[in-house]
This record gives sequence, C-alpha cells and structure tokens, in this order.
Amino acid sequence: MDRQPFISVIIPVWNDPAGIEICLRALRAQLYPRDRFEILVVDNGSSDGTADAVRRFDGVKLLSEAIPGSFRARNVGLREAVGEYVVFTDSDCVPDPVWLVEAAKAALAHPDAGLIGGRIDLFRQGAEVSRVSEAYENTFAFNHKVKLERGEAVTANWLSPRALMLELGGFDAALKSGGDYTMAKKIAAHGARLVYSDAMLVRHPTRGSIREIRKKYLRTIGGRWTMRKRHRIVGAYGGLLRGFIAQIGMAGSNADLGFGDKARLVGLLGLLLGSGTIEVTRLALGGEPRRS
Repeated sequence: MDRQPFISVIIPVWNDPAGIEICLRALRAQLYPRDRFEILVVDNGSSDGTADAVRRFDGVKLLSEAIPGSFRARNVGLREAVGEYVVFTDSDCVPDPVWLVEAAKAALAHPDAGLIGGRIDLFRQGAEVSRVSEAYENTFAFNHKVKLERGEAVTANWLSPRALMLELGGFDAALKSGGDYTMAKKIAAHGARLVYSDAMLVRHPTRGSIREIRKKYLRTIGGRWTMRKRHRIVGAYGGLLRGFIAQIGMAGSNADLGFGDKARLVGLLGLLLGSGTIEVTRLALGGEPRRS
C-alpha cells in the first residue's frame, strides 16, 4: 500500500468475557502495523467480569455506556475514535490476521465508498451445536455480499470513513436491533457507495441452539417495530408471514440440505413464526423491545 491509514476498531460488549478475550487476541495478532490502529471496547453495562477481561489487554481503550443498546455503545466508540476510518466487529467475532490489512486496501481502492462490508464465515464453537441450528445459520445468516447488494449491512464486519459516520449522526441509538440496517440505508441515501470485500474476513460462531436463534429472532422483531413509528399490528403479522414463506422457499432450494434437515428446518421456522406472532402482540400491548 502507498499509505497506511489510521483505523479505529470499535467493539461493543455485554456480559461476554470469554468472547471479548478471543476477539482481542485476534486483534493483537493483526498484521497491520500496531501504531496504525487503535482498539476501543465499549462495555454496555456488563454485570460480570467483562471489563476486567478487557483491562488485561495492553493498549486497548475501555469505554462505558450503561444504557442498554449496542448501537448506542457503538456511537460512544465513534465519538472517541480518532481514525480516518472506523471498523466495527462484535465481541464474539474472530477477525482474520489480515483483516485490517485488507480493510485498508479496500478503503484506498474505493475512495468513494461510504461502507465496505467484509466476508463473514461461520464456525462451530464447541460441540454443543444442534443440527437444525447449524442448518438455519448456514441457510440464512450473514451473506454479506447479498446484503450489500440490497443496500444493507451488518456491523460484524463493517468499515466506514469516520467523518461520514459523524456527519450522518451515527447509528440510531433508540434501536436495540436493526441499527446497522438503518445506517446502511442512510449512507446509501447520502450518495456513497456500499462495497463488498471478500478478502476482509471475520469469523462468527454458529448459534448453537434453538433458544439462541429464537432470542435473536425476537430481538430483530423489536428492532423492526421501533423503526416503524406508525406501526400497524396487522402489517407486522403480515411481514412475519411473508418472511416465513420466503424462508421456506430458501430452505427448500438449499441443495446442501437433505430431506431430514429440511424438515427439521421447516419445523424451526414454524416455531419462530409462532414466537414472532406472540412477540408482536406483546409489543403492541406496550412491551419493550428485547435486548437479547
């Protein structure tokens, strides 16, 4: 590279000492020059040993945001960052050793990009991963290239110019889910490009159980509910049903799954549809969106 821009790595964390340790070890192993990036971890109100785990790493700046919400926490990091570019990942992610090298290359190759999203590969963490959970994750999770083509992105692997993020006001702090979606749409509406980099790799653990998948599903429903200021409950139910039908089609066309796996996956999708219907009703009656 002709130059090596200074990069700020921002990671929100909540009650995840084991995950943040693995993530920070991966960042310590980066092949990008250590004097050309900073690491900012934002503790989002952890009640366990997460902050102590972060403090064991030299050169990591520990920030705090007590109000729940990962996007609110990311904004804290964004305001403290000094890099020309900011990159976001999650506390349970494992960046590849050349992650920042490739991030810098992509940023310099695409000076008109407002958001560069990298590849996200799933991996099994431990033996406690159910077959249906793995099928669900492999079928529906983290196809970042496709998301970016639709004008969407996820913060597990995201680079943006810091000045642009600040100009646009950062993430919507009111959202506990979906803030990455709304920010990507805001960047695109501003006229900046959304670009995919296959070489900019982060690994994300597969959610190992139906319980974990259900928790994320309900959280995303809350995010969508908050985004729609004038929400109609019938429309929300209809959205769940449309999503269910689309996912049934995706499951059926997945050539990597056998008949038994497809049947189990359809059963899981039915469970999520029922849980989602109950969740929409709870939100319509005044319930708060879930944090996790």
